[in-house]
Amino acid sequence: DAGAVALARALESNGTVTTMNMSTNSIASVGVEFLSTRRLLKFGFDWRNLVWPPPSVAKSGRHAVYAFLEAVKEKSAPLARSRVMFVGAGGSGKTTLKTALLLRGGNTHAILRHLRQEMRERIEFKWDEQSLREWVDTDLSRKPGFFNQCRRAEGLTGKRWLTYTAQEVIDVFGGSETETARGVVSKMTAVLCFLNPDAFRKTITASPASWTWLLDTIVESLDRVDGLFGSEPPPAEIDYGVLLNLPHVWTE
Repeated sequence: DAGAVALARALESNGTVTTMNMSTNSIASVGVEFLSTRRLLKFGFDWRNLVWPPPSVAKSGRHAVYAFLEAVKEKSAPLARSRVMFVGAGGSGKTTLKTALLLRGGNTHAILRHLRQEMRERIEFKWDEQSLREWVDTDLSRKPGFFNQCRRAEGLTGKRWLTYTAQEVIDVFGGSETETARGVVSKMTAVLCFLNPDAFRKTITASPASWTWLLDTIVESLDRVDGLFGSEPPPAEIDYGVLLNLPHVWTE
């Protein structure tokens, strides 16, 4: 607090003051300058108000605070890391934002490979039908009950879903041929292109005329993946579109 700094500096140049009562103060943080109050014979101060030094230190009183400040004065460094929690509804962009922020920090290829590997492992070993249902209904279709309308999805597990070709995605989730179904198929194939690009590359050469409408999505998604993983050094501008609709395993 600016007031605490001004007080401490004033005491440094004033040796006549020996008693001070600040028990009703609203000072919430003090720095190493506050060590100048240590010479006071009587010093009333509500240490419980402090958030810095941390309450775990301040609750022990005056001597604990001074010891902490002495340690800070001897050796300290700015805190470069902190915890952040993203809160929001499904599909609002929490996973995309988190990954985008990480990618802006550099080491793009390593982060993307870690992201893809962690997603594959979580989906393969931990996702059951309910996990897929929540993702499809909440993020992809945004219509509760859509998954249950896809009868061929009954009993589907994450391990089996990871092996899907574009044709299988259409057969299972695009049967109704509605705008919602096509949206789910398009988003799901884009995610599978990120997770299994080599498998989906083969579907381009064997695509039936019945789903040529999906071919552009597959080609665009693979181009995005190639742009992220295939360039050395990584691109200066990250194509964040590849991160859209990714399952929520990255933030669990």
